[in-house]
Amino acid sequence: TVGGMTPYPDWTRIGDGIVVSGKHRFLLSTELLGMKELRSEIDKTYTPFNILVQNDDGNSNSKSMSLGAGLGYDLPINVQLMTMSLKDNGKTLLLRFAHQFAINEDNNLSQPVKINLSKLLKSYNIIHGSLQEWTLSQNELKKEQLKSKIYWTKENNNKNSDDERMSMSSEFKGDSDEDDMTIVLKPMQIKTITVKVQI
Repeated sequence: TVGGMTPYPDWTRIGDGIVVSGKHRFLLSTELLGMKELRSEIDKTYTPFNILVQNDDGNSNSKSMSLGAGLGYDLPINVQLMTMSLKDNGKTLLLRFAHQFAINEDNNLSQPVKINLSKLLKSYNIIHGSLQEWTLSQNELKKEQLKSKIYWTKENNNKNSDDERMSMSSEFKGDSDEDDMTIVLKPMQIKTITVKVQI
C-alpha cells in the first residue's frame, strides 16, 4: 500500500509519505479597515458565487419558478444570503441570512441590519404575513423553541427570577414580526426563515 499504515498495534508507515500542500494569503491593511477587507476576501476565496438557473421544460402549463428571478436590491456587504430554496412544490421559499461581522469589528458594518423582504423578494410574489422564523436547521419554529428553553437562575441573586427570565427571553427572541416582512440581523447572527409564495 502506497502511503498507508500497517494494521498492527505497532503501526509503521509503508510507502511514500503524505504530501500536503496549501496556499498562504496575506492581507495588509489598516486597523480600521482590516476586518472589512478580510471578510470580503474570505467570501471571494472560499464561497464564490455559483448561479444556478432551472431550465424550462417547454411545458406551457408548468408553474415552476426559477430561483434565478433575482433579488429586488443588493444586500448590504455585511449580510450574506446562505440559502435560497423553493420547497413544497414551489409554494414556500426557504432563506438563510448571515450577518458577517462580529461586535466591534467595524464601526458601521458591526451594527444590526434590517432586511425588508417585501422589497428584496418582490419578483417572487410572496404572501405578506407568511414570514416564519425557524431554528437554524429548520426543524422547529423559533417561537416554539423559545417556549421550551430552560432559563437558569443564579443563587444569591438579588434580581427577581421572573425579571431575569423576561430579559433573557427578549435577548434571544427573534426580531422577526410575523405580520411584518422585515427581519433584523444582529452581529454574527444567522436566521432561517420561510415565506409563502403565490404560484
